[in-house]
Amino acid sequence: MICCIVYGIIQFMKRYKISDRKYFREYARNHSENRKRLQKKYRDELKNKIIEKLGGKCVKCGFSDSRALQIDHINGYGTKERATMGRRRYLLTVLTSEEKGKYQLLCANCNWIKRFENNENRRAKIRP
Repeated sequence: MICCIVYGIIQFMKRYKISDRKYFREYARNHSENRKRLQKKYRDELKNKIIEKLGGKCVKCGFSDSRALQIDHINGYGTKERATMGRRRYLLTVLTSEEKGKYQLLCANCNWIKRFENNENRRAKIRP
């Protein structure tokens, strides 16, 4: 979707022989709200596809409200993978992953309980 928008801008600039960076900056400034809205819509669609692929409910308690469902690495420490890839690429990787047993869906409560029990919380390294 975003690639189409960029392609359209480039075609417009070629047609009217505009090669000024100032135009790009001005266009981005004037259309930032639209771009943000489209990016959020795209991320939400990706997340919904992932939720559908992973079963649509929390593995531990069965909670199914998509607003509170989170993608969890079964072996833990998914933060490192997400940090190296970025949000969009990470979501695409989860969606296209054929590995069984690498990702699961947990509700926010179950995910935090799992993180605490497995000592995966970055801030609290020492468990009481």
